[in-house]
Amino acid sequence: MNDTELSRSLASRGYAVREGFVDEAHIAALAAEARELYREGRFRRAGIGASRKLARDIRGDEIWWIDIPTAEQARYLARLAELASEVNRALLLGLISVECHLARYAAGLGYDRHRDRQQGDDARVLSCTLYLNDDWQPEDGGQLRLHPPGEPALDVLPRAGTMACFLSDELEHEVLPARRARWSLTSWLRRRSHDPLDARGIPLVFPEADSSRRRPRR
Repeated sequence: MNDTELSRSLASRGYAVREGFVDEAHIAALAAEARELYREGRFRRAGIGASRKLARDIRGDEIWWIDIPTAEQARYLARLAELASEVNRALLLGLISVECHLARYAAGLGYDRHRDRQQGDDARVLSCTLYLNDDWQPEDGGQLRLHPPGEPALDVLPRAGTMACFLSDELEHEVLPARRARWSLTSWLRRRSHDPLDARGIPLVFPEADSSRRRPRR
């Protein structure tokens, strides 16, 4: 599946799952950074809703928000910008920025069924989760379970390099408990908020247009 096919799946089904979204070396580097940040004590328990209430029986992950990306994280954000450029072209979503965090679920913990767009937040449009778990097997659990309207539930194995992408305000989903620690990098591609004070997100730097398609200047 390429970016064009992913966009078509979003348009027709509201979600897409793609293996090999970035190369193996990049995945390994992102995973190594995540583990180092966790060892340094940077991760914090995640909350739910706008109040960030802690409720481990509902949401069990620990997270680290990416505000100033490392070189590897910036490289990934550039790849997301490529995807956002194609999605904007195909679906006219107006994506302009991204907010993202690394997440770690300890063994036995998950996240109950929910949607990603919070009440009063009109800016989150597209949820994209990249998995960082090397040698992950079905018996390890930890699947992302999508609940597409009118379709059977779909389980996505959180194997390294797989990315699940879906419309934030439409698709309910949950994270099933795993038998070992489960790592991911989750991003929300955003449009301009109706709230002028909402400045969340890192601006997307879109790739330059293909020079062969540019019209000559006159």
